[in-house]
Amino acid sequence: MTRKRVAWLAAAAFLLFAVVLPTVALPGAKAEVLRALEQGLHRNITADALHLRLLPVPGVELDGVRLSDDAAFGLEDLVIADSATANLRWLALLRGRLAFSRISLDGANINLVRNAAGEWNVQALLQTTSRTSARAAGGHALPAAERFPYLVWSNSRVNFKLGVYRTRFYLDSVEGSLARESGAWRLQLRFQPERTDLNLSNTGDVRVDGRWSTASGEPWPFDLAIRLQDSYLAGSSALFAGHDAGVHGILGAQLRVLGTAQRFEITGTASAQAVRRWDLLPPPASVRCAFRAAYSPGQDRLDLEDLGEAGWQRFRLQGTVASIFTAPRADLELALDQFRGADLLPLLEALKAHLPPDLRIGGAVSGSAHIALGGGQPLAGSGSLKLAAPTFTTATAMLGAPAAQVRWDGHRLRLLPVEAALKRSGAPAPTKLQLAAAADAAGFQVELSSTALGASDAAAVAHLAGVASPWPAGVEGKANATLALGGAWHALNRVTWTGAARWASATFHAASGPVFAVKPLDVTWSPRGAQAQFALAPAAVAEALEGTLAWSDTGPLEFALRAPKLDSTTAWAWMHAPPGGLVERVLGDVGVDAQAAWLGPALQPHGAFGTLRSEAFRWPGALEGSLTAQLGWAPAARAPVPITGTFALRRGRLHTGSGWHSFDRFSGSFSLAGAAAALDRLAWSDGTGAPMLGSGSASVDGHGRLRFDLRLAAPKRSLHLSSQ
Repeated sequence: MTRKRVAWLAAAAFLLFAVVLPTVALPGAKAEVLRALEQGLHRNITADALHLRLLPVPGVELDGVRLSDDAAFGLEDLVIADSATANLRWLALLRGRLAFSRISLDGANINLVRNAAGEWNVQALLQTTSRTSARAAGGHALPAAERFPYLVWSNSRVNFKLGVYRTRFYLDSVEGSLARESGAWRLQLRFQPERTDLNLSNTGDVRVDGRWSTASGEPWPFDLAIRLQDSYLAGSSALFAGHDAGVHGILGAQLRVLGTAQRFEITGTASAQAVRRWDLLPPPASVRCAFRAAYSPGQDRLDLEDLGEAGWQRFRLQGTVASIFTAPRADLELALDQFRGADLLPLLEALKAHLPPDLRIGGAVSGSAHIALGGGQPLAGSGSLKLAAPTFTTATAMLGAPAAQVRWDGHRLRLLPVEAALKRSGAPAPTKLQLAAAADAAGFQVELSSTALGASDAAAVAHLAGVASPWPAGVEGKANATLALGGAWHALNRVTWTGAARWASATFHAASGPVFAVKPLDVTWSPRGAQAQFALAPAAVAEALEGTLAWSDTGPLEFALRAPKLDSTTAWAWMHAPPGGLVERVLGDVGVDAQAAWLGPALQPHGAFGTLRSEAFRWPGALEGSLTAQLGWAPAARAPVPITGTFALRRGRLHTGSGWHSFDRFSGSFSLAGAAAALDRLAWSDGTGAPMLGSGSASVDGHGRLRFDLRLAAPKRSLHLSSQ
């Protein structure tokens, strides 16, 4: 056999042996291997099975590995891994000893436990290993079997336990290593923070690089560099608060941790990019702050020394956070010193949509506040802030006051009533307003009142706030108004107006042209919508029309109209459409290209329903009685707008071709389109028997004369009523 062939056979045999060997369990060698691992890790180890491995580096593979914990930290294992790989130390093997240079864990569950004495199990493990290293002093090298191996883990999870109870916090997708270096430990980690009670995503990528020095005895000083990146606020806010705070953005931080296991300091900077409300698009605000704090693990307490801008000049937050891992409770002090109002604008833009693009905020804030939160209690505190010359300015208006004061009392933040002035471009003089505001954990409300608030003033204030004006379009005049704009923090896209306004005298310009005198007009706003009470006197109509209107963004317009005396001319002028009538004159144009003067946004999608009443209704020479009509109409693709509903006439008479016919009640339903109406479900009661039922039609000719044809019947009798 040639030498080349022998070499090939030897290589093939080696490869075959390397492939087959890991599939062979070696129960006899398992006890010796585990004993060697225990010498290096200083903890008891068990494994379900063990296999030898030649490639790529000689060693052993273990399945179902368990690394026990010190009894002082409970009965649960320190590490449970699906599999582990241990590489052999060659020099120790040549000397006849079994030792391992590297241990790799995959799919490990690692339990970090703090006992009642405030000690951590991993701290105790490292201390034990360091004492073993210290025994090798005097120039003697530590035996290879007792050296701590280079420990690596991947695809793992780290749980935190306080005594026998697991906290809701854990680290997922953990990769890292732990190595024993000369006089120090070296730790490298990468993980994602998570909670067991929530399904979180994008909480960020955390990387840790640190050293523990063991050269100076105990307690050991350590130095950790921590970097957080790509943490989405929707996830990271839920990580700490237990729910999505409704604020989106990307959080990053650079930290340095220095100290010992008894107490360590945390310093660094944090930044948040594209901070905004959940339903807004980026990029509104960017925030950057520096912080300095100290943590005492034995007490589970964070002492926040400073949080604010670099240099701690205008903004500073200090205090303590207790029981971080169980039930966090914060006790904080906020100090502001000439903090500029302009710095608050990015925050407002992050919270509120549709603010004017040219909005500017002026003034400064100074003061202090005490804030308490957590422990199952709502946000609380106390304090006082002074606002110097606060202003809100755009190119067309400015709202400002010489000074204002904000108080934090219990669970509510309040802007005390302040006299303000609204200056508009082109206005002869400023409008005086009184402003106040309040906010708590649920939401906010801004109050505005004035004795002479015009439509342009209301529109200017609404524009500054980025909301629609509450004023009915087309109404001119000065109102005595008390309004409030408010909403919940979680639904800032649905802020609403509440309050009331009264015009002693005003005019209403309808879209179709007519001008109505309004004496008086009262409007009230509520979260369910708005309601108006009015009296209209069209120039072409002698009798006034009184009534109420109610509308909202989600439902139909509802109205109630009353005319003490109503004749055919007025009724036809109001109801006939087109040209111009009740729909256009009171509610604005509702045609296909509708731009309703008053209530168009509410009317156009939903239509309108209501009641028309008249104590004395008269169609000269044709019909008389007391009228009640239920009306309804909706925007049509083309004019005329169809009007449908029901009517009831009492104690009246109808003139037919054969003379006048009296009735106690005449009622039915109708569908009116232009000058013609279809009548159905008619009921005629004249006191001579059971009501007669039937149907018919009615129309109005070019001269305003009423034309009708009604066919009614009852048992044993019938009636045909016609204008012919």
